[in-house]
Amino acid sequence: QGLYRYTRNPMYGGILTIILGWIVLFPSLPLLLYGLSVGFSCHLLVLLYEELHLQKVFKAGYDEYCTQVQRWVPLINVLGKAKNCLSRDQLPQREIKSSYTKLE
Repeated sequence: QGLYRYTRNPMYGGILTIILGWIVLFPSLPLLLYGLSVGFSCHLLVLLYEELHLQKVFKAGYDEYCTQVQRWVPLINVLGKAKNCLSRDQLPQREIKSSYTKLE
């Protein structure tokens, strides 16, 4: 629904777009480094925690969502499938404790 039909992480994308706007308006090396560090941190959080947790909670439903929706940039996918989602075989075999609950 909504923006999540086009990108799996619209809130992080919005934050990074705002920081990019700051960099364009007020060019400086510290601001560029800040933007890069926030972007890298968001990417690691999504890759190493959020996607793993969502795959464990929603299983095949999340795998299907990953094939249809890009992780970051909402592009029109010419081939019809996104290639940026971990497969179930790549998941670590550890228990993730979280306060997230499954939505139905």
